[in-house]
Amino acid sequence: MSASNSDSPKTSKTRQEIKEERKKALKQRRQQKKEHKEVGFSNDILKQTEYYFENGLRKVYPYYFGWNTTAKERWFDRTLLDIYSTEFSRATVNQSVENLIESGKIRCNGQVKPLDYKVKNGDRISHIKHRHEIPVLADKIKIIYDDDNFLVVDKPCSIPIHPCGKYRYNSLSIILIKEMGYSNLRTMYRLDRLTSGLVILAKNLKSSLLVDKHIKDRTAQKTYLCRVSGEFPTERITVDKPIDSASKKIGMFWVDCDNGKEALTEFERISFNGKTSLVKCFPKTGRTHQIRIHLQYLGYPIVNDPLYNQPTVWGPSNGKNGIYEFSKKQIEENFLKIHTFEAWIIKQESSENEIDEKETVSKYDTSDIAAKRKNSQDDQNDNKKQKIEFNLVKSSNEVDDEFEADPSLPAFDGTKLTKDDECFECKQIYRDPVRSELTMYLHALSYKFDDLEFKTEFPLWAREDFNG
Repeated sequence: MSASNSDSPKTSKTRQEIKEERKKALKQRRQQKKEHKEVGFSNDILKQTEYYFENGLRKVYPYYFGWNTTAKERWFDRTLLDIYSTEFSRATVNQSVENLIESGKIRCNGQVKPLDYKVKNGDRISHIKHRHEIPVLADKIKIIYDDDNFLVVDKPCSIPIHPCGKYRYNSLSIILIKEMGYSNLRTMYRLDRLTSGLVILAKNLKSSLLVDKHIKDRTAQKTYLCRVSGEFPTERITVDKPIDSASKKIGMFWVDCDNGKEALTEFERISFNGKTSLVKCFPKTGRTHQIRIHLQYLGYPIVNDPLYNQPTVWGPSNGKNGIYEFSKKQIEENFLKIHTFEAWIIKQESSENEIDEKETVSKYDTSDIAAKRKNSQDDQNDNKKQKIEFNLVKSSNEVDDEFEADPSLPAFDGTKLTKDDECFECKQIYRDPVRSELTMYLHALSYKFDDLEFKTEFPLWAREDFNG
């Protein structure tokens, strides 16, 4: 005789318990997938172009690159011509947007659209461009620390952390994987492109979360070095002025006590050489350009800061005490007048031996391009009749005594140079930037959290015998 149902042990689970177990299992699977997820760039992307080195610079051969984006709500019922003319003017500078649309360089949902086509919800917009990258310094990326959890490097000036703007292959994240073989790296924080110094990259999710927590909790101790104009006060100074965007278009910020976000930096003078002061900086928050803006506020901007040491941009006060004589729109316009890519185009007096600044290259003859390119470099080196106006430039033939050329690095190869008839930049001969244009006296010196501490050496401009 079987036992009654009331006497049998209860083994079935409730629906809620089953649901919770499934939810927990799903969460575990997602976590495992996240922990083993590869980050970085595919091999196909890494093979699009190559590096070459000359004049102390790392350069990239031009290549084709495609942008893809889903239509934003503010684009609905607007034409591609209107959208690109107003919101992507910097991506199509000196190019006919009409021609780009009609030739299929700009497409919608993979199709060539008429000029009067109006963008709809869900549309996918793409833009293929012959991309030219700006050279960066060829200084070696020094390895500070390398184990199973972290890679710590000393980033040279001029190299951005991530691909952005006119930099993709000339970014730290791609150089590390393409040239040095470090893949699956997770960046913990960003340094400005012109800022040199310590960059910590995690090799796994656990290490990434550890550093991220210290940064969010503000328990990481960060120390920076900078060289500022004038005699900085001897006492330790704290600046707690809020920071807000002054121009999203060009990525400039300023002190805004009404709308800005909390920002706190401490400063301590190390030395004064009669012209400039070497200062230690201790940022307690991590706002964009925070150190640079707080130094501008104090009236001691970084000596060669192209953004925040520019009275012609900000006004006679140059932002000291948060005083800006110009509006946001005027500041943006002032900056774009000074910092334009056209400043890199060689401008010469016409002669039968020199390249006229209005001359364009109209054929795919790479040997002709290479020859003209060499002539333009010879003119730079000899400093023949060259007239270049650019902010903070010493001279076009400045000697780079901080760089030692490595003969094993690949030199320019004209057979690898591609050209596009519709590309404005292909029709120009650009001068090389010099070290002073690619350097800013701001350096991430050390980071410390828990029992880990990483530190770099002092840069050349921070040495006692520096007289700049």
